Amino acid sequence: MKIYLKKIDIHNIDLRLINEYKCKTEKFTFILSLNGVIRISNSNIADNKLMKIDILDKPITEITINNISLLCDESKYVNKYEIYQVPVQHYVENITNIYHSLRANSNVHFVVEYKDEKVNNVYFQTEESINVGYIQEDINTFFTLLKII
Repeated sequence: MKIYLKKIDIHNIDLRLINEYKCKTEKFTFILSLNGVIRISNSNIADNKLMKIDILDKPITEITINNISLLCDESKYVNKYEIYQVPVQHYVENITNIYHSLRANSNVHFVVEYKDEKVNNVYFQTEESINVGYIQEDINTFFTLLKII
């Protein structure tokens, strides 16, 4: 699940405040065409495959934590099948995600998404329910570290 900050200007967040919590970087290439979306994961060059993906869209829910409105999106990208050529008409997006974690094996990551070397989005990512106490505690800790609250 991705959890977005609803009313926060991402360009006013000082990301240097959480540099010490950086734990992982992933690069993705998305190819958008009339035939659908293709994803290339660039984290392991030997495994680069063109994967046709489906987007399993789910309704967005809203929750408030510490007087900050959050949007919870449980939509997922699912690999459908490997393809072997890119349609002639297409658009390419290169995305770099930098993950921040409060501790090893944490179930919550604060993700900074870059597109064309500029911050494109920030969100929390977890596989747990947002209603779990320690998930909300970790989100609150990031709010404090980033001086959002």
